[in-house]
Parts: sequence; structure tokens; C-alpha cells
Amino acid sequence: MKWKTENIDVSNKDLEKGLILPKYPSRELTELTGIIIGDGYLYNRFNKYRLGIVGNPKIDDEYFTRIRKLIKNVFGVSSNQKIGGRGLRIVINSKGMFGFFTLILALPHGEGKGATVKIPKIFVKDKILSSSVLRGIFDTDGTIFTSDKKGAIDYPCIELTTTSIKLAKQVKGILAIKGFRVANIRESKSKHSKLIVYKVSLYGKKNVSLWHDKIGFSNPNKYNKLMKINGGRGI
Repeated sequence: MKWKTENIDVSNKDLEKGLILPKYPSRELTELTGIIIGDGYLYNRFNKYRLGIVGNPKIDDEYFTRIRKLIKNVFGVSSNQKIGGRGLRIVINSKGMFGFFTLILALPHGEGKGATVKIPKIFVKDKILSSSVLRGIFDTDGTIFTSDKKGAIDYPCIELTTTSIKLAKQVKGILAIKGFRVANIRESKSKHSKLIVYKVSLYGKKNVSLWHDKIGFSNPNKYNKLMKINGGRGI
């Protein structure tokens, strides 16, 4: 599939930066899209067009370096990471990139994005691209941890928490197709707001091993946890 990116408006500053809009899907673009779905935002106000990604300054510095490489490889533009508002941030002012993600991939922008965001259909249907977009989403909004259960010490879990029921259902469906044993979506109230959140959980070592083989993590912090739980096997 070839996208008609010539219909997207780009600014003079975009041209000066050397912005290139992708015409075809790729693993790197799909992973970056997952990152934006997870911890990113798209902003358009007062004729300003912005893409931003927010992380934890204590643990995400190395991971954000990878994100910047993805942005450079996919769109041809350089970016910086800095601490602002108690978060580690990558911010890119680009009319062209904003248009690409909102018009070509139909990602929502502005307030309420978290409750309506979903994976673009073209990525859902593709075996390889669906793995890449899940990696980006779980690298940012997912967790991997162990807990003690009755009869099971250090019982592992990989879990996504989202305010978008559409996204939760998509993720569960993709994982089921890939052979994961997925728990029912759990609904609860967020600890930090009045919003309803939805949890998609993968319990047990078989699921963790399958995640290692089919999806993996690019986030070093989560990759190291996966390695530890999965007996030290490398990806």
C-alpha cells in the first residue's frame, strides 16, 4: 500500500529540516506509532503543530535516544530530549508530521486523545507490523512485573493499562491471534484521576516466553526485566 502523502501540507521549516514523509509502512514507523499511542501526543493550536513524547527522566534516557533514532530514520529529522515539567520530553514542531499522523494514520489529537486512540487498521491486519506497534505501546504504557500468588512465587505478568476501550480490545484481539492466552479485560478507576482504565494482562511464564519470541521490548528497562524473568535469554 502506498500513501498519498503529497496531499499533506508541510511548512517551510519542515523543508529546511529535511522532513521526509513515509509512503509505505515499515517496522520502524509502526513501532514509533505505538510509542505515540502509548506516551505521545499531537497538538494543534494557534497555528502550531507539535508532536511530543513524554517519559520518566530517571529511567528512560537511554530509551529516548532510541526513539530519536527512530524519528530520524523514519522522517529524516533530528530531535532533542530534555527534562521539562518533571518529565523527559521529545518535542518536534512539524506541520507535516502532525498531518501524517492525524490524516494518514488517523491518530486523535488534543484533549481526550487517550480515551479514543486506537491502532491504525493497516497495522492490525499485518503479522509483522502488529508486533512492532505492540512493542511500541507496551514499551511506553505497558509494565512487566512479578508477584507472589498462592502456590506460585514470582508469578510473571505483562500488562497494558489504557483509558481507551477500543485500544484494549484491539490489543487483546491481536495477542489472541498470535497465540497468547489473554485474560479478560479488567475495568477499574484510575488512581490518578476519575477516568476508567482498562487492563489487558498476560499471566505466566509461557506468555512471557512467547512475548520474548514474537514481540519483545526496545525499552532497556523493560527488556532487562524480561531477560531476568525469562532466564536470561537474549532477543
